[in-house]
Amino acid sequence: MVGSAKLGFSIAPSKLWNSFSEESDIDIAIISREIFEKFWSELYDFDISLVSRTDREEQRYKKFLKYFFKGWLRPDLFPFKYSRTNEWFEYFKSISYKYTPQKIAGGIYYNSDLFEKYHMQNIKKLRQIQEDI
Repeated sequence: MVGSAKLGFSIAPSKLWNSFSEESDIDIAIISREIFEKFWSELYDFDISLVSRTDREEQRYKKFLKYFFKGWLRPDLFPFKYSRTNEWFEYFKSISYKYTPQKIAGGIYYNSDLFEKYHMQNIKKLRQIQEDI
């Protein structure tokens, strides 16, 4: 569990210091080289077959690559029409609100080292913001 569900408050820039509440999502980090590589291979095969993208799809793809480079697959940025996108969201929808009033969302990290680096980088950015204030 990561984010405000773990900390009790948000460190996302757009929601900085907001308390965790019933309206908040519970974010789950799945750290698995095996799962990451399975999706990586499928997404590669899927993307290779695309001949063109709309401007919107291209922007989304660039954002997807930005996170991918950091070792994180964000399912909300999976390419349009990728068949496993709906499967991913249906699974998390099926477990959301069952035992908690919150929506549950998940992302996949390649390994714990990249997970830690990503979050440490964000904490360093927050410290810089606070020092600048």
